[in-house]
Amino acid sequence: MRGGPSDAAHRLAYDLADALLATWPVALPEPDWPREWRAKTVHTGACSRYDGRPGSSDARPGTRRW
Repeated sequence: MRGGPSDAAHRLAYDLADALLATWPVALPEPDWPREWRAKTVHTGACSRYDGRPGSSDARPGTRRW
């Protein structure tokens, strides 16, 4: 599992979930996932908290934008 261990608690959560959100493309599937998990997975690709937001005009190069 990407970003998560394959322990019993995670497997149980994946089994009980109505849907699984995958932030990677469908072209890069999880090889060890059961068919049931793949069937309820929605692949979104990458996402960012900045998607759809205009850039800041007053930001200087090298400035962190928290």
